[in-house]
Amino acid sequence: MQLENSNQLLVNFSQKSFTDKEIEVAIRASLTINDCVVIERQTKKRTHELVAYVVPSGLFVPEQLLSHLQTILPTELIPTAFVPVSTIPLTDAGQVDEVTLASLEVIDSDLMRRIEEQLESLSEIERVAVVVEPHVKRIPPVHLEDLLLENHALASEDNQQKVQAIIPSEKVENQNSDSSQKLAISHGELQQSFQNTPKTLKEVLQRAAQSLTKGIIYVQADDTEKVQSYRELWQDAQRILAGLRNLGLKPQDKVIFQLEDNQDFICAFWGCVLGGFVPVPISIASTYEPTNSIASKLQNTWQMLGKPLVLTSASLASNIDDLSKLLNLKNFQLATIDKLREYEADFNLYQSQPEDLAILFLTSGSTGIPKCVMLNHHNILSMTAGLVLMGNFSSQESVLNWMPLDHVGALVSLSIMAVSLGCQQIHAPTSLIVQNPLKWLDLIDKHQATISWAPNFAFSLICDRAFDISCKNWDLSSIKFVINAGEPIVTKTARNFLKLLKGYGFQTNAIHPAFGMCETSSGITYSDSFSLEYSSDDTSFVELGLPIAGASLRIVDEHEQIVIEGKIGRLQVKGASVTSGYYQNPQANQEAFSPDGWFNTGDLGFLHQGRLTITGRQKDVIIINGLNYYSHEIEAAVEEVKGVEVSYTAACAVKEPGINIDKLAIFFNTSLSVDTSLVALLQEIRTSVINKVGINPDYLIPVAQEVVPKTAIGKIQRSQLSQRFKRNEFKSIIKRIDILLGNTNTVPNWFYRQVWKPKSPITFSSSLIVINPTLVFLDSFGLGTYLCQILSEQNLPYITVSAGEDFKKINHSSYTITPEKPKEYQLLIESLAADNIIIGQILHLWTYDQYIGEVENQKALEQAQEHGIYSLLFLVQALAKVQGSDNSIQLLFISSHIQSICSDDPTAYEKSAVLGLLKTIPQELPWLNCRHIDLPFAEVKTNGAYILQEMQVSSKEREVAYRNGQRFIPRLEKVEFTSKQKSSIPFKQGGTYLITGGLGGIGIEIAQYLLKNYQARLVLVGRTAIPEKSTWNTYLEKEDSIAQRLKAYQKLERLQGEIIYEAVDICDLKQLQIIVEKAKSRWGKNLDGIIHLAGTFHEQLVLEETQENLAAVLRPKVLGAWALHQLVKDNKGSIFINFSSAHGFFGSTAVSAYAAANSFLDRFSHYQNSNSELASYCMSWSMWDETGMSQGYQMKNLIRSKGFYVMSSSQAISSMLTSLQHQQPHLLIGLDGSNQNIQRWQSSALNLQKLTTYFTASSNEVVQLPDFQVQDCFGTACNYKLVQLPQMPCLENGEIDRVRLIGGINTQEIRERIEPRNEIELKIAQCWQEVMRVPPLSIHDNFFELGGNSLLAGQVISRLREHFSLELSLQRLFKAPTIATLAQSIEAIRGVTQDKSGSIEALEEEYEEVRI
Repeated sequence: MQLENSNQLLVNFSQKSFTDKEIEVAIRASLTINDCVVIERQTKKRTHELVAYVVPSGLFVPEQLLSHLQTILPTELIPTAFVPVSTIPLTDAGQVDEVTLASLEVIDSDLMRRIEEQLESLSEIERVAVVVEPHVKRIPPVHLEDLLLENHALASEDNQQKVQAIIPSEKVENQNSDSSQKLAISHGELQQSFQNTPKTLKEVLQRAAQSLTKGIIYVQADDTEKVQSYRELWQDAQRILAGLRNLGLKPQDKVIFQLEDNQDFICAFWGCVLGGFVPVPISIASTYEPTNSIASKLQNTWQMLGKPLVLTSASLASNIDDLSKLLNLKNFQLATIDKLREYEADFNLYQSQPEDLAILFLTSGSTGIPKCVMLNHHNILSMTAGLVLMGNFSSQESVLNWMPLDHVGALVSLSIMAVSLGCQQIHAPTSLIVQNPLKWLDLIDKHQATISWAPNFAFSLICDRAFDISCKNWDLSSIKFVINAGEPIVTKTARNFLKLLKGYGFQTNAIHPAFGMCETSSGITYSDSFSLEYSSDDTSFVELGLPIAGASLRIVDEHEQIVIEGKIGRLQVKGASVTSGYYQNPQANQEAFSPDGWFNTGDLGFLHQGRLTITGRQKDVIIINGLNYYSHEIEAAVEEVKGVEVSYTAACAVKEPGINIDKLAIFFNTSLSVDTSLVALLQEIRTSVINKVGINPDYLIPVAQEVVPKTAIGKIQRSQLSQRFKRNEFKSIIKRIDILLGNTNTVPNWFYRQVWKPKSPITFSSSLIVINPTLVFLDSFGLGTYLCQILSEQNLPYITVSAGEDFKKINHSSYTITPEKPKEYQLLIESLAADNIIIGQILHLWTYDQYIGEVENQKALEQAQEHGIYSLLFLVQALAKVQGSDNSIQLLFISSHIQSICSDDPTAYEKSAVLGLLKTIPQELPWLNCRHIDLPFAEVKTNGAYILQEMQVSSKEREVAYRNGQRFIPRLEKVEFTSKQKSSIPFKQGGTYLITGGLGGIGIEIAQYLLKNYQARLVLVGRTAIPEKSTWNTYLEKEDSIAQRLKAYQKLERLQGEIIYEAVDICDLKQLQIIVEKAKSRWGKNLDGIIHLAGTFHEQLVLEETQENLAAVLRPKVLGAWALHQLVKDNKGSIFINFSSAHGFFGSTAVSAYAAANSFLDRFSHYQNSNSELASYCMSWSMWDETGMSQGYQMKNLIRSKGFYVMSSSQAISSMLTSLQHQQPHLLIGLDGSNQNIQRWQSSALNLQKLTTYFTASSNEVVQLPDFQVQDCFGTACNYKLVQLPQMPCLENGEIDRVRLIGGINTQEIRERIEPRNEIELKIAQCWQEVMRVPPLSIHDNFFELGGNSLLAGQVISRLREHFSLELSLQRLFKAPTIATLAQSIEAIRGVTQDKSGSIEALEEEYEEVRI
């Protein structure tokens, strides 16, 4: 930013060289500046000005820096302009790259004024404001397929081959000629009718009511149960009949059901049956607002049926009534079931006929004008009779249902069938099972259910709870018939379900895949051939059985001709249970029935030996989780979004290779091409589809118009798009969208490695200038003595300190101290203070010595710390305590061979822990400027010259190294993997690996990966022993750390592979060797690798750190790594993975010990690669979220602000595999390259500020402005961003509010990344992450936009109920779908719960009206 003293001239350009350096020293003295360079530049007016390019240490405030300089520099030496840059760029030779710096624009008030004047000259512009904003470089994430392409490609190819190997056409070719010529038509056996068989539903209930014992059990949401006998149901139905007649209803009048309680629904249904009224069930809306799809369905159905009565409960009545008033629905009649029950029973029952209409079902998924399926008494009873005959059921059955009763399968297949049998039936709320799938199995066990229902997704939910199941003691042997329908069965999932429950008595042939629909009164075929023993994980399509009695199936081609068995065609059905048509919809009926009376199901399939197999859908209907969604309705919701081109949208069911589950892909066309605009459009489309249709799309795919296939009359051919999707033709587009959205198919581009770059020293004087005395810790090889000699020759004061046995003052300038005794450092500084000596510079040479090679034992390794890290700690603490912070000190810590700059450099890893401490000290104690100087062991004159040179360098660099006369500094380099060749991941199938960190969070994650993917044999080691297995049940009942470890162990035991857990001190080499020998004896092979995760963490400021605490943190990383190395150092081909921390590279406030431990690990891994047969990998992580040592860590916002990502376990595992597959020996993982703190370590420089021009137009239309070219005062071209606003923010005096422009316009960007701020938000975020497996969240993330659906919502609500101990509903999540709004809602409920005097609902609604 240009400072407002531009009219001042530099006085003496002849002293330029000295003056520039002096100014740089003054600028670096500011705590707000990390580095700088001052350059004299010539303006376009040929005047000379000084420009300071500064690397800020935080937010750059030019006024703050100017104030600092005015106190120490003459006015004429203060630079004219300050340009904040990410780093000082260097040439290949290590000089400051002045050319690059000169290419960066210099922003000043004159430049901003000129831009404003240019735009104001345009007639279409009303007002203009140019502001300076932070320039944040966006780094797009990287796609997992680009990181791990080889493995993914192999898996996909394999799966495709498996699918192709079992398609029906292949089966046909293998059949004999006789069977292949059989026509594809199949008939169920004839239905037999006996004299006493009920002909109507009333007769069915009347017969059942004769039983005094059998009836219905209603499971409540709170897990309690209500029991109603069939006689009590009969009586309740008669009371409801009386109430309905009192409202004026006549036989065949329609009654719309809005009943969420199962007992209310069943009683109301039978009340209608007794009066000849026709129930019309409609599912309950999450919110009764006009935009809600179910509320819209309710309105449309009510109008289509001639405004019938709506029957509901007292709890829903007010919401539905409000909706009717909002929509201005005339003659809207609403009744509550509670009021109807108050009437006396009416015994005058209507005598229905078998062909009378019994119920109208709405076709599922229809949100426009609904189609109502007509089912009469004969249809329903034919279906139930056929099912009873197929299953050989009796009155001794126990039927368990958890489907919503507005579903034909729940009401007809289960409830009415149970009444016809006179057997017990149990109904549980759908939400209860979805939120806790194991409750279904609890109920089977409790009521010894024999018949139930479960779709494929229920099997998946239960398989995910394998660990919880292990603690159960169910008896599931009673269940014999589980109807599997609603969505295609995935055999692998069903088989895993059966394997999981086989031990609890669940019969391996109990699952019966079925086919049916509303139009067939529910199931029309049921398979009896599916079992664990006679099925395969690879099966794509499951056989669905023969037709029930009285039903027929056939497969026809497009000409209505019956095809032969084995050939795929259109499925048609006929029979007593098939509907006569859709209510008052002749057009739909004409389309639905063939000329000879067969019903077109809209499904594709084939017959084999009369048995049905479904292969897909003919209609434009998409089935997701058992629900039907109409393509045209989804497309309509998309095309309502501004920016989507109309008539080029296609909603299709697609399948991923190898997965037989339909997913929703939406293809659309838009003219938007800018990434930010497209991202916003994608979010709008997703929101629109969720709100209007109630489904969350799996894929949003923008395509060109010519890509969307159309017929000659313009009809979109969706099947072609689905086929192209299957062939991966849209893969590149999907990847681009994944990267734009940064979803779970990507990880941030956060991979970096340390590199060493030349940088010439910039000295502030041609001669050695030292203001205060230098304290020299003498080495044993004469280097320190040589330096003292040079100081003496220049009459510069110094004091020497030698390592000795005791503290001794030899004379006023010579001391000895014992390195390992902290008290003696304090005595040293106190003695100097007594002599009025103020230390200005320290040369610490105690770790400068000859390279000794391999450290022979742990004692030598510990002793190496005494002259290094412990000595530095004691010295710093003594300086702070005695001399204090009034005088700045430069501390040069000189070592030999710690860093490896050249390929043949030896590595003295034993000394390297000091680096982490040294980098941390200046971050806590800014008066102490520390720098590590790494030298090869060489002649004292050579190395002495380097050190003398460093004494003259004004720099905040923490590390430098000298090799072959050249000076190097560390930098970070982004690692780009997309173009690099990949190798195989070095893990072996059945390999043997030792993992330290035992049953810690990260250890469990990695163990799970190795067991699942490599069936590995794992030796897990940890510090804490686990109890004897016979006592585990006692511990598992508790909720402590022991129980957590045991549960984790049990979870791992159930995976493939083998595990051993051993409690051992990993620093104890002998014990480790015994454990390894035991594993070798058991498995017959040596270790294939070690994964070293163990570590301890504590936060402590340097001045409060103790040797004991420091040693405890160093121990597992230093001594432990050395001991583990001894186990495998001679095993050629073995791998050694060290888990380190990015703190080892950066250092960090309050974690000096942890930084030191990890800096050791970084160097040790390099040594392993150079000096052993091992392949060693070191991964320096930012933070695994809520895993391992980060669990419960409260400083995540601070970590994030420093440029470190907080990553999910799945992201971390993918990143680990990336490092291994690309053979990267050392990576820093989790760095945010757009963060200023990371950018300053990189080589490329960018301006940290940018110009944004906000303007308003004289009209409301979007203005296209000409491309103006502007230059700064030095002639450098400047870019600026143009943003058109509908209205310019102004102050009360009419001036433009520039502060609000900078802060307010970017509100959305700020909102996108606000992490949880309190306990409630944190718990919600954790819950969402656990359920949806997503990365760390912002409080403004939308549950449904993250991939949430009603199934996941149920699990989320269940967990939140349990954690907060309060009642939450799914509707609450629909109304408050972000973390922030849901937290507000929970807080409101909490507050009301505590205030017993208030009305919960009233106050809750009042709170929700607040907008923050």
